[in-house]
Amino acid sequence: MTGDVLDGAGLDAGYWMDNLRQPVLFAHQVQRLLGEDVRVFLEMSPHPILLPAVEQVAMHVEVDAVVVPSLRRREAERGILLGSLGELYVRGVPVDIARAATPGRRGVRLPSYPWQRERFWLDADEPGTSRPVRARAGALLGERFDSPIEPGTHYWQMDVDPATAAAGDHEIGGTVLLPGAVHVELALAAAHEVRPGDPVAVTGLRFLDPLVLPAGGRRVQVVLTESGSRSVVRVFAPRPTGVIAVADAELEPLGLAGPGLPVDVDGLDGRMTERLDGAEYYRRLAGRGLRYGPAYQGIEYLARADGEALARLSVPPTVRGASYHVHPSLLDAALQVVLAPLLGPEWGARHTTAYLSEGIGRVTVWRRRDDECWAYASVRDHDQDERAHLADVRVTSLDGEPVLEAIGVTIRRLDHLPRFAEQTSGPDTGGADGSRSEGPTVASDRDSLLALEPRSRRAAVDAMVAESVAKVVRLPAARIDVNIPVRALGIDSVMSLELRNHLEARFGVRLSATAIWNYPTVRDLAGFLAGKMAVPLDGGPPDRPVVPAPRSTEPAPVPDVGIAADDLLMRELAELTERIEGI
Repeated sequence: MTGDVLDGAGLDAGYWMDNLRQPVLFAHQVQRLLGEDVRVFLEMSPHPILLPAVEQVAMHVEVDAVVVPSLRRREAERGILLGSLGELYVRGVPVDIARAATPGRRGVRLPSYPWQRERFWLDADEPGTSRPVRARAGALLGERFDSPIEPGTHYWQMDVDPATAAAGDHEIGGTVLLPGAVHVELALAAAHEVRPGDPVAVTGLRFLDPLVLPAGGRRVQVVLTESGSRSVVRVFAPRPTGVIAVADAELEPLGLAGPGLPVDVDGLDGRMTERLDGAEYYRRLAGRGLRYGPAYQGIEYLARADGEALARLSVPPTVRGASYHVHPSLLDAALQVVLAPLLGPEWGARHTTAYLSEGIGRVTVWRRRDDECWAYASVRDHDQDERAHLADVRVTSLDGEPVLEAIGVTIRRLDHLPRFAEQTSGPDTGGADGSRSEGPTVASDRDSLLALEPRSRRAAVDAMVAESVAKVVRLPAARIDVNIPVRALGIDSVMSLELRNHLEARFGVRLSATAIWNYPTVRDLAGFLAGKMAVPLDGGPPDRPVVPAPRSTEPAPVPDVGIAADDLLMRELAELTERIEGI
């Protein structure tokens, strides 16, 4: 790079930075060596990539030079080494013939090592350096980027985890999910940054896919697109199968619209027929898999009548004071009130029906920073879907002044909660006291998968397999690529048996020792295991679960094309292990 011989003292950080940024003077130095009567060049590498360039320089200066490699890709190592050694010998290079003729020690293949693939970023705020993208304190949006190519398109990117908006206290079916109320806050915050001073309502909010929050967090991107008078906000998150949209909504200017008249809270309370304290209500919800920690237990008092409910809300002290347009804890508590009229007699003590929200028609925030409120919810049947309900929620201050309203909340009625990917615990089938069950069962897994839409089943089974792979290679499940062979993660023949044991326990099926090699990727394994469980991934009718057959004493058929020798050996060893187990 410098054109000079260095003694090593100058190889500091500055040198290596220049080494990355400055051109390499390779041709210049080869020509210099040729000028000093160097005629033999040996490249020490797994495969020669520089020797052709050396030959070109030698031809350019019309000098006869010899170039030899140490190794060549896909060729016998010892043959290449001995051939190059002979070439060097006939060219006059001193060679220790006795050393070369002495047989070497037998090589031993070392076990594969699963690379941890950890990233370590420097936290730096100087201009021109990378910045952290974790959501700022008291706000959810990360750093804003405006597109120079598509005017009117704005991006925010940040890392969210269970500490973001105290989401760790929002657990659905044993999984920490980002509350839907957070999507409302993201939309309002994005609108405020792009058009400060122009109040908007969030309309047509759709919860497209639950956003699971693992302990290590995940990257989220918010995109606001302006097109004339129409503005759309979308929230994206990466998945092993690619980036997906988890929520979207439109922003509608409020203009001169006002909040309406105050609400007669005393009159509403007077017509309620049943009452329950907040702590008991949360115990009832926990029995349905809706576990709310302290940050999301905003209901202090609850009353209901036929198709309506009224609740006294209080933002928990642990999350007060944050600078939100609408506090996620407050809005989520208001949406929790919707469930009260749906629980039925004895507040749902006689059934286990579950409910999940799918979207909100319109959210309007009239006032901010009201920590003590009333929330009134009215619920009606959906006129186009017999398993859905629509609800309107109005939140007022203690004296009845409007604070916010959520109109057209869509609630889906389910026989049981689905199992979400990247779970923090097993499905919640405990009683009203909130106790947890022992853990998932194969039957509950199959039922949960069949309850999902066909396109969601594939992702769910992929995630279940990825979790088992992650346990074996000791990596986060989110870092398992479903489309690459598991061998690329360092799984060898011994680890493949461990993975087989995990999958057998997880899916309740018997697997051949060669299954990991016959279905090399997570995606391949997921399709195979779904078939074993009689869970169709293409939307077809479910079959009865396949009864596992006894392990065959005959070797599994192995294709005779496209398989490397190492793979064949691994399969033979796996079959041998299976036969030994059967003795």
